[in-house]
Amino acid sequence: MSKTDRLYILITCLIIFVLLSLLILYCPAINKIEVEAIRFIQKIFKWVNINVILFITHFGHGINWIISVLASILILLICKKFKATLFFIFTILSSQYIYSAIKLIIERPRPPFWIRLIDMHGYSFPSGHSTLSMITYGFLIYLVYKHVNNSFARSILIFLLSLLIILVGFSRIVLGVHYPTDVIGGFTLGISIICLLTILYDIEIRNPFKG
Repeated sequence: MSKTDRLYILITCLIIFVLLSLLILYCPAINKIEVEAIRFIQKIFKWVNINVILFITHFGHGINWIISVLASILILLICKKFKATLFFIFTILSSQYIYSAIKLIIERPRPPFWIRLIDMHGYSFPSGHSTLSMITYGFLIYLVYKHVNNSFARSILIFLLSLLIILVGFSRIVLGVHYPTDVIGGFTLGISIICLLTILYDIEIRNPFKG
């Protein structure tokens, strides 16, 4: 994907994110509609054991996510992708400050307590788990696409990482701790950050890049 394409995607996702933010700020009635959407989704997936959902959601932020990040850093270092490692760490650290700051600006309360399957504190928009999973595994998808030469292995890794991103976001809705628009907002914010940083990464590796 060219830098121009990524720039278009970045702008599109930012526009969607801003529109969602405005909708949440100035149309509080959307909360009632989304509560019904959460209840509907929970009814469909009530057969899924909550421990399975929690296992999935922890890939967005928790022990599973930490293990994934440390394993990825170790693999990058073993492969001597030093600049890629620095970009990966910077991407993760900076993203947490960005979505945390936006949460404090929007100040959207979480869905009502009676719909939550677990107890969660803090503001709701955007979903931190969705943002972080998109950024973490999305950036890994980019690195896989860029540096894995075996087409079969590349396709499998990209598919698994993409599926993980979707499942993490969906788990936040099933658990009732985020509205659907929180997850969409997290995804669009994450994609915007990935597009920006991969553009910078491409510029860096042409200097030339041997890491």
